[in-house]
Order: sequence, then C-alpha cells, then structure tokens
Amino acid sequence: MRRQKKQAKVGRPSKLDEARAEKIVNAARVGAWRYVAARWAGVGPRTLREWLQRGKKAPGSKFGVFRRRLMEAETEAELDVGKRAFLGAREDPEFALRYLAVRWRKRWNPKSDVQKVEMSGAD
Repeated sequence: MRRQKKQAKVGRPSKLDEARAEKIVNAARVGAWRYVAARWAGVGPRTLREWLQRGKKAPGSKFGVFRRRLMEAETEAELDVGKRAFLGAREDPEFALRYLAVRWRKRWNPKSDVQKVEMSGAD
C-alpha cells in the first residue's frame, strides 16, 4: 500500500487577517462602497471579491466569518440611513414625498402615471 504525501499549499498566503477584516467591516458600517473599503485596508477590489466568494463556498472558514461580518455591517449601515431618511420625512413634507417616490416607486412616483406614446412614420 502506497502512502500519500501531503501536498504543500501552493501560492502565497492570504492577506486576510483580523486587522484588514476589521478595517473593511468598519468602513462598510459607515456606508463605504466595498471597493473603497478594500482599498482603505490595502487590498484591491478583486481580492475582496475573491475572499467573499471563498466565504460563500466555505461558510465555516475565516472567509465565511468575514463575509458574514461584512454583510451584517452593510445591513446595519443601510438600516441606519433608512431610519434617518424615515425620520427626516416626518419633518419635511417635500422630503417625505421624495422618500415615498423612491421607496414605493410604482405607487408614489408621479412620473409613473405618464403614458408613453411612440411616434413613427411620416405622419
């Protein structure tokens, strides 16, 4: 019976460490785009996408933990901004109408009621 040799890891080690992960997560928590957060942490957007793909494939890995933390931070930022927009709409009727037009586009956007007419031909 032949013994199988352990295969050495190929490629360079991942740059994902706790300090970089924390920088990216903190940037996302305040609403930064992913590519901006990646650059701030010293990695490219492509590297960040690769880490997130690896995290999706292996949820129990350090990449999976990082992916969950990033998604939670992005959700937290969106909820914070949404809450501020909602509260701002209480104070300003014009802002309230804009909020409704964005949030419930089909029901509240005044432009959605306009019928489009196509013109063609010589007449």
